[in-house]
Amino acid sequence: MKLGTKLALTISSLVVAVLSVLGTWDVFRDQAVFEADTTRDQLVLANVLAATAERVLGDGGDEREVDALLAQASRREAQLELTWGPVDAPLMAPLDELPASVWEDIRSGRPSTIRIGSPSSKQWTVVPGDAGKDERFFIAVGESLEPESSHLDASAARSAAAIAILALLSSAAIRWVSVRVVGRPVRQLVAHARAVATGDLEHRLDLRQRDEIGRLGDEMNAMTAALATSRRQLEAETERRLATVEQLRHADRLTTVGKLASGLAHELGTPLNVVHGYGRLVQSSDANEKVRSYGETIVAQTERMTKLVRQLLDFARRRGPKRESTDLSALARRVAGVLEPTAKKKGISVVAKTGDAIVAAADPTMIEQVLTNLIFNALQASREGAGPITVVVTERAAAGPSTTAGWVCVEVSDHGSGIATEDLPRIFEPFFTTKQVGEGTGLGLSVTYGIVEDHGGTIEVDSKVGRGTTFRVLLPIDRRGA
Repeated sequence: MKLGTKLALTISSLVVAVLSVLGTWDVFRDQAVFEADTTRDQLVLANVLAATAERVLGDGGDEREVDALLAQASRREAQLELTWGPVDAPLMAPLDELPASVWEDIRSGRPSTIRIGSPSSKQWTVVPGDAGKDERFFIAVGESLEPESSHLDASAARSAAAIAILALLSSAAIRWVSVRVVGRPVRQLVAHARAVATGDLEHRLDLRQRDEIGRLGDEMNAMTAALATSRRQLEAETERRLATVEQLRHADRLTTVGKLASGLAHELGTPLNVVHGYGRLVQSSDANEKVRSYGETIVAQTERMTKLVRQLLDFARRRGPKRESTDLSALARRVAGVLEPTAKKKGISVVAKTGDAIVAAADPTMIEQVLTNLIFNALQASREGAGPITVVVTERAAAGPSTTAGWVCVEVSDHGSGIATEDLPRIFEPFFTTKQVGEGTGLGLSVTYGIVEDHGGTIEVDSKVGRGTTFRVLLPIDRRGA
């Protein structure tokens, strides 16, 4: 049974019980009032008739005058039954139904009122009279109780009807209120609990009630919000831990790869030098042009392999920077000049936009490697005849509380193909490359990132597919060397 139905039945039952008690009390009160009024009226009439009869009989009148007096009174009060007679005379119907106690009161000079049941259902009031000369008589006034019974029955019926109507109305009202105030909110609470049980922690209640149920809804919303926050924190913590575990695994794999690369580089170093030397001999020999071109190919490929071995060694043996005051403006101009001939082969220029000397505490050899890697990447990402590759060196102020006096910003920008958004988070991972097989090892940017990080700097990337890429290297400025 629903809560609203229980409330309606309970309160309706209480209403019926209270109204029944009040209705019964009203009926008994009406009966008492009716009986008191009837008794008073009968006593007044009987006493008046007795006093009149005493005067008539005391003045020498006879019984016929008394009969006429009662007949006249009966005509005026048709609902009353009036009779009289000597106290000691035999009783005739219906007075013979009265109990002996009534006549004992009369003989003692006291009036008496009594009700007798069916079939007559009447109330009799008998008063004594004294005509003198020891001639005692009584006056009896009888009245049917049918009007009283009808009145009380009608009153009881009205009370019962009122109770029934009020019970129905109260039940309907309570049912409606319980549905509005209790039923619907409880259904919403149940639906909310089920939604939370299925994992929907974004579900919210909108009870719009300023009562206990409304406060319960607010607390459930607060609880759900807290659970959602806890779940997000747990998910974030889980992701961080998984990322940490993955980083540890990756670091372990890199350590293994580094050891392998170091050993491989040592093993390949000497054979490559030998092959490179013989290639130079073939290239400079007096042999025909075709043979000399073979020598050029051998030299180019061995230099490429040597570069790869060097990158593997740099990756496997990361050493700390040997810092000194380094003019990055001059360094940028020098690297741009060195790589300009290589860029011209693709119809691209390398432009260094620098001003006065801007000094950083850095390892010049390592920073040169950083710039070389970034410019080479820009060349590889640019098609022939693309716009220039620009190297810009500027000074940037420190933002907010910082341990450095400022930054040297070196930007390398190209007009190449750009980097896909989904690849940006991985470009500094070792061995990650989007180039074709044989065009790159995936170590250049990883080594670059490691060098910048070792210098206490950062590296930023802005890229748009089809429009180009800008790498921004930030290194702590050296005011003392300026």
